[in-house]
Amino acid sequence: MVSISISVPYKGERPVRAYDEPAGSDLRLSVDLVIEPGQKVLAPTGTALSAPSGTFAMLALRSSMPRRGLAIPNGIGVIDPDYTGTIFVWLHNFTDEPVILNEGERIAQVIFVPYITPLFYEVDDLKDTERGSNGFGSSGTGE
Repeated sequence: MVSISISVPYKGERPVRAYDEPAGSDLRLSVDLVIEPGQKVLAPTGTALSAPSGTFAMLALRSSMPRRGLAIPNGIGVIDPDYTGTIFVWLHNFTDEPVILNEGERIAQVIFVPYITPLFYEVDDLKDTERGSNGFGSSGTGE
């Protein structure tokens, strides 16, 4: 196995790994929060960072948060490589009770993902595929 170390500059609270080789590094809440039933809030982490060249930082909710009735409304967060401000995490309380979060609590994880920047060009037709334009749920219909 080849090991590569990448340094990621940050300000504020350092993202931390709970184990030796997790894909994500945990981000902590920088304030106490009470999220009321049905409420969506932008939870501040107090962390700002700069993604390594050719990557973006993806925010994913920690796996323990849904047990408490919390989710990221848009599923994940994308931190573009040119954004260097404080990272906020959208949280939505899906329960009928307030959810209390404490300063310093780990709420999300940041994962660095490589990406490409394609050039887009217009065409008259796209190549034919077996799926074609069959969309949502089309693979389970047996048609």
